[in-house]
Amino acid sequence: MIKYVPIFTEISSWNKEPFSNTGGTRLKNIYSPVDSNEKYFFKGSKKAKDGTLRYPMEFWSEIAASKIGQYFCFDILDYNIAYDENAIQKVGCISKSMIQNGNTLTEGIEYLRGYDRSYNPEKDEDRYTFDFINKSLFKFNIDLSEKEIIKIMIFDALIGNSDRHQENWGIITDYKKFFLEIESQLEKSKTWNGRLVLWYKNITFKGVRIKHLDKRSQGKKQSAYTLYAQSLISNKFSPIYDSGCCLGRENDENRITELISDENKLLKYIANGKAEIRFSEGRKPSHQEVLNFLLKEHPKLFLEIQSRIRKIFNENDLRQIVYNLDARLPQELKEHKLSDNRKELMIKLVTLRTRDFLNLK
Repeated sequence: MIKYVPIFTEISSWNKEPFSNTGGTRLKNIYSPVDSNEKYFFKGSKKAKDGTLRYPMEFWSEIAASKIGQYFCFDILDYNIAYDENAIQKVGCISKSMIQNGNTLTEGIEYLRGYDRSYNPEKDEDRYTFDFINKSLFKFNIDLSEKEIIKIMIFDALIGNSDRHQENWGIITDYKKFFLEIESQLEKSKTWNGRLVLWYKNITFKGVRIKHLDKRSQGKKQSAYTLYAQSLISNKFSPIYDSGCCLGRENDENRITELISDENKLLKYIANGKAEIRFSEGRKPSHQEVLNFLLKEHPKLFLEIQSRIRKIFNENDLRQIVYNLDARLPQELKEHKLSDNRKELMIKLVTLRTRDFLNLK
């Protein structure tokens, strides 16, 4: 289980990009080691409107979800522990940026809006469904989208994630590989037109004009035109990321004590958990309802994942993973450690949810 013990990294001396806050309610900044151009995201916990931490232990839930997801063999972004003595929130989770070496990440919201310009996630919350997501991605030729969304929905059910909104999943596009191939072909042509296209960093391919993405275009909302262009290039689903709204992260220590000491309250808490992605328009379904839907409508993949997790899951393994989440946190930062009760809650929640999942047939 040693491979699931989070690494601790001191990032106080790392380069921190100015004005790099990415928005949202959680502190998030971009850091780079002093001797590297690689980028990392450092995130704290959710803040309330008055600036106080609403859920001080939320970054631990992100780390726990990452390690549990790896244990269950999901493709999930690796989150670890980091410390910046100069930050407002000094301890948080850190992950290597998925945007490296010419790749780009397009968040799900861009595909949904590209498919239906009238879609407004704030006003049309009840339209955020499994079917809508798949129709949107199908329009832009994203392969295997249905399978990847099913995997995400099952993983969210296992950890009780309630916040898989449109910006918490995305598609990675390998622009660099594509342009290197096209530029190689143009260089071979030795034509004036080919050199001109290279000069302006534009490519005409299959009738679609695709622009190089540079720093000026990174982060800007993408049009349906750009998404169609991307559909001609190598695309893949990103690893699962931003899964911190799970594992009872919103509960304080008093509430945690109630939940772990009263099984009826714990079961009720689990039953009340809601999934963000619906299987039909309307209210948010429970995670159990999502699993029932997936088993009925997509039995082959559901049973494949179920079989895999049945072979993997062992409560003693899970206990070791959870109890070692903060094992490498330095002693001088012990006030940021997880309480034993919170660890017990995490274990109970995942165990009960996993057993429910494995019992479905």
